[in-house]
Amino acid sequence: MSDKFARKQKWALIELSILFLILLIGDLWLDLANGITHSHLVIEVFAGLTGGAITITIWRRRVAPLVEELISSERGRQHLESRLDVWSTTLANYCRDVQKTIDMQFELWKLTPAEKETAFLLLKGLSIKDIASVRNVSEKTVRQQSQGIYRKSGLKGRAELSAFFLEDILSGVPAAS
Repeated sequence: MSDKFARKQKWALIELSILFLILLIGDLWLDLANGITHSHLVIEVFAGLTGGAITITIWRRRVAPLVEELISSERGRQHLESRLDVWSTTLANYCRDVQKTIDMQFELWKLTPAEKETAFLLLKGLSIKDIASVRNVSEKTVRQQSQGIYRKSGLKGRAELSAFFLEDILSGVPAAS
């Protein structure tokens, strides 16, 4: 894309220069047909060439660097996008593995499907009220299921449930110094 854009930029400058030259020649032709003096002709040629030179200079000093910056930014964006794709794929695989591991532990604890769903929502940090709303059950039901989860797992509460899984997940993360 960036090479194509650079080619378009060069062609735009060439087209602009050609248009300017055509207009200058047309003006000189009309002036000659109407009988102008040589000094007027020299001044118009000089003004036309100066205008063309100024146009090209402005283009090269102002527009061309902006185009190069845009091309560089686009390359940087594409690079970051490809790194994000790799990161997203890696993260998705990791999350799938973590979820499988958590689900296997829930199976070992012999949690019911409703308790598994509640346990996942507890791990995500939802409140009892929010879990009841998401699952469309009463808060009392969520509390009873939570107690069943803690009893079957041998854990004392939400903090221990979270810590049980986070300890293994974070075991490979170096401690902050």
